[in-house]
Amino acid sequence: RRHSFPTRRSSDLNMITLEEFTRLYLSQNSDNPLVAELLLKIGCETKPHAKRDEPDFFADSAEFQIELLFEDEDYLKKIKKKYWGTAPMILTTATIEVSREKLSRTPLIKLPIEISFNLGRPDILATMKTKPSNSIKYSDVDKYRNDIWNLGGYRLVYIYQKDETLKRVQIISTKY
Repeated sequence: RRHSFPTRRSSDLNMITLEEFTRLYLSQNSDNPLVAELLLKIGCETKPHAKRDEPDFFADSAEFQIELLFEDEDYLKKIKKKYWGTAPMILTTATIEVSREKLSRTPLIKLPIEISFNLGRPDILATMKTKPSNSIKYSDVDKYRNDIWNLGGYRLVYIYQKDETLKRVQIISTKY
């Protein structure tokens, strides 16, 4: 279930580098003071929690260009539970959507390339210093491609639309 939160003035929040984000926040417990502060700064006043039958919690900022995914640690560790919600909630994924609506929001994480609406795969490949660790082309109904870079503790995933323009970027923990 996604939770949207009202816009909050956060002029003191500067963009952080990808490296800072992954070092300070990714794979951290939602009780970590830095993570709790980040949540408040993006406008999330609800503590991440799992529902009994859903092990995840989405925090979508109305002001910033980011959505955070927290997952129940028991779920991540593949511990069988009848109900979720008793273990710590771990920040596992940050998603940056590329849509006209979301691009009007303030960027939070400085990525290797500035995100824009018509950004294409060739632009991204030219900007990255190395080739992707993996490139997957899906041939299902949506027909899209992912380029994945494994970058020591996390994956940087660029997800493209059918015409190979950027659809979203994900920063995913590889801890679990």
